[in-house]
Amino acid sequence: SVGEEKRPIMMSHQQFQQQERVIPITGGQSNPNGEVSPRKRRVRMKRTKRRKRSRRKRRVPIHILIAHSKARAITERFLGLLRAEVEKVTLFAHARMGELADTVGSLRFPSYDDGINGNKGDYPLSDGGIHPSASSSSDE
Repeated sequence: SVGEEKRPIMMSHQQFQQQERVIPITGGQSNPNGEVSPRKRRVRMKRTKRRKRSRRKRRVPIHILIAHSKARAITERFLGLLRAEVEKVTLFAHARMGELADTVGSLRFPSYDDGINGNKGDYPLSDGGIHPSASSSSDE
């Protein structure tokens, strides 16, 4: 009848997203042959490709999600154990470096407790621990 209005169709958000949208072609935007301009065609193609790509991203099979969660758990456990082992090796190496530093220090700088003939001022290296050949002066 003449006075009746068409009621809009209610649809969910998902239905609205899946609905095909058609760009209306006005007289100024089309060729004389009624074809869409190349620019509009490119824009439309990009839009449809983007939609397809996003749909593809959303559809991950459940068995893949389960496999990834199991692999993630195994990977995290492995990385935790690896970090612990690396820390053990690092601590061992630092301990060895400390022992070597102590040994070198005791060889180069004898302490007062070593008891060198009981005299405090009588040291084998009286020039402060520097070897005579290490001197840069030429008055030797």
